[in-house]
Amino acid sequence: MNPLKIGFAGSPIFAEKILEALLIDDTTRFIVTLVMTQPEKKSGRGLKLIKTPVSILAEKNKIPVFSPINFSSANLELKQNIENLDLLIVVAYGLILPSNLFKLPRYGCVNIHPSLLPRWRGAAPIQRAIAAGDNYTGVCLMKMESGLDKGPIWESERIKIYDEDTFYSLENRLLNVSIKMIKNFIIEKTFVSHPFPSKQCNIGVTIAQKIRKAECKVDWSESANSINNKIRAFNPHPGVFSQFGSKRVKMADSLVIDSKPALELPGEILGLIKVEMGIEALKITCGVGSLGIKKIQREGGKWISPKDFLNSCNLKEICFFS
Repeated sequence: MNPLKIGFAGSPIFAEKILEALLIDDTTRFIVTLVMTQPEKKSGRGLKLIKTPVSILAEKNKIPVFSPINFSSANLELKQNIENLDLLIVVAYGLILPSNLFKLPRYGCVNIHPSLLPRWRGAAPIQRAIAAGDNYTGVCLMKMESGLDKGPIWESERIKIYDEDTFYSLENRLLNVSIKMIKNFIIEKTFVSHPFPSKQCNIGVTIAQKIRKAECKVDWSESANSINNKIRAFNPHPGVFSQFGSKRVKMADSLVIDSKPALELPGEILGLIKVEMGIEALKITCGVGSLGIKKIQREGGKWISPKDFLNSCNLKEICFFS
């Protein structure tokens, strides 16, 4: 039996790790014959053109790479290659694919989406789940149809969001789940044995909008729980910050100290507090409750401990974040 011809469409590191896992599998069952990814983008001080992680990996493995600027002008070679596929896997491609493309592969297109659809359709499902204080998230294998992540679901798996989870830790766990699910999906040929996946429920739809820069600034009038969730959700990227005097300060590794009504003004520094054996946090008043911060980075500096941060402060500086 000939191996299934698989195409892969994706761009960032999350997608690259899934492609890498597929490439080291047994090629007698399936083989990746085509990769689609976003075009090169200018980045850095020199504005050099940078290829996506998926593009770099595909070229290293001598897989044909296509990066169409738009699909209305996509070349005939790309369309013919997609028509020759048995299945196209889409993971964080980053651009909207036209609906007429979904029917070109023999069994259509499957999207690996890191949320429990219909909750958190869109660009930033992992960050939004943490920021919202969700207790669970997961991975869905969705048959792609027109509309933003509206397609029917072949399979899903739910995982717990722990109190200490950050974007980085949760993304890694969702990555492992995604790799396991898509490999089983291809090997077991679920798209053949179950050609009609389940329609999504229209109740509970939420949209995971892209992270805006304005969201990254801490609003100390919010509750300690809300601020803590945001710090976890945006760690390590894009990160959250606050203003301390004339300087911008980044923060990470937070925890809720208490949820009592605050007597002090939001953003006031209440000093150091021991939170673990040998570890201290900077205690800060919030709109409701207080927050502990274990890592701080002054603008242009390195990550330092709360104690070092306080020691570096000028006594004339206002002991408030804003």
